Amino acid sequence: MRILLVDDDVMLSDLVVLVLQKNGGHEVEVLASADPAIERITEGDLHLVLTDWCVPGGGGQKIVDSAESAGLPVGIITGLSENEVPDFPVLQKPFRLGALQQFVTMLLGPGVAV
Repeated sequence: MRILLVDDDVMLSDLVVLVLQKNGGHEVEVLASADPAIERITEGDLHLVLTDWCVPGGGGQKIVDSAESAGLPVGIITGLSENEVPDFPVLQKPFRLGALQQFVTMLLGPGVAV
């Protein structure tokens, strides 16, 4: 599966990429701001978008809107409380690696290795 991760936290992004590539064999692309992420989403060939809610260039809402328009599942990885993010699947930072794996499985559906 090809996953787009949008987060400007380099250390977190590196960890997410490592877990998803090593444990699930996923191909993970990382972008740090909204506009390049939206452009990438419109190019197609993605299976999932994971994004921080607070990213440079307009924030997570623009990314979520773009992903939904493309028919992609999208999950929010954020340090904000669930009350501060609209009604989307949210994984709270900091998180355990097992929680990341469960979150991606929930978004992609059962039977997908994570």
